Amino acid sequence: MKYDIFISYRREGGEALACFLYEKLKNTGCNVFYDVSSLRQGKYDEKLLEVIKECKDVIVILSPESMKRCCESDNDWVRKEISTSLMYGKNIVPVKMRSFEWPMELPEEIKAFRKINYVTANMEYFDASYDKILSMLTTPQSMSLINRSYWIVYYSFLELMDKKRIVSKITFTESGTIMFNNVRETTGKFDYEYTGYTKEEDSNIFIHLKNKHSLEQVEISLVKSVGELDRYIGLFMATSPVLAPVCMKVAMVNEKDLSRINDIILKKVLSHDNKEWDNDILTIESSTQNIFFSDLIFQE
Repeated sequence: MKYDIFISYRREGGEALACFLYEKLKNTGCNVFYDVSSLRQGKYDEKLLEVIKECKDVIVILSPESMKRCCESDNDWVRKEISTSLMYGKNIVPVKMRSFEWPMELPEEIKAFRKINYVTANMEYFDASYDKILSMLTTPQSMSLINRSYWIVYYSFLELMDKKRIVSKITFTESGTIMFNNVRETTGKFDYEYTGYTKEEDSNIFIHLKNKHSLEQVEISLVKSVGELDRYIGLFMATSPVLAPVCMKVAMVNEKDLSRINDIILKKVLSHDNKEWDNDILTIESSTQNIFFSDLIFQE
């Protein structure tokens, strides 16, 4: 697995904050390396250096006395993590805890670390501290869905009834939390509420949601077109201990596109049930996807 963010910390004094940041950042969809194994005990493991070389951001937890050992031994693992991060030009975000103090002087190879702007981890107002950390990281800023809202569109699948269009609003916040609501188009009221997190990999979007009032869970897997189109198509899968699993094709579009899309064409694109698994299946899927990502999907 390739990691986006590496968290450097000492167990003595920094482990709780490192674990907390790991959980928060993981929910933004970032791949975060947080070592909880015994690799840090005894001989330094070179695998940690390889992780730092491949990641974009390095968070260094500055717990009380955490830099003292950096000055005492050139084999200290925090010292090696910082020096490797500096050597490979990583975006370093120091997070200073209460009672942390700098040593009189740092070893030559990590002297530049002291000049880097840091964030103070104020646990009383941690949301503000966390927002500041996010603003200094490069990985979350590169995620295209942050601070944006979309509409998930699909059609009811009961064969004995006319297929009805159903829309749900989905909002991706800066902190990584997703708000997902089924909306009645006639009244604008919410039927259900979900929260969760998302992950982006190239042109693919993976969304995991939990119902706030039941044990239902939802997985949404979407693909984006080649280019800059702000339009997605994919699968919606819902499971619950008391309900049969549900799987359907969905589209995710912005508000502007939602008002322009031709409902008849979109229904055909999303309603094909793929019952016949034969040589034509790829042709059918390719043609419907091409229509969805073209201007043909819009009303004249």
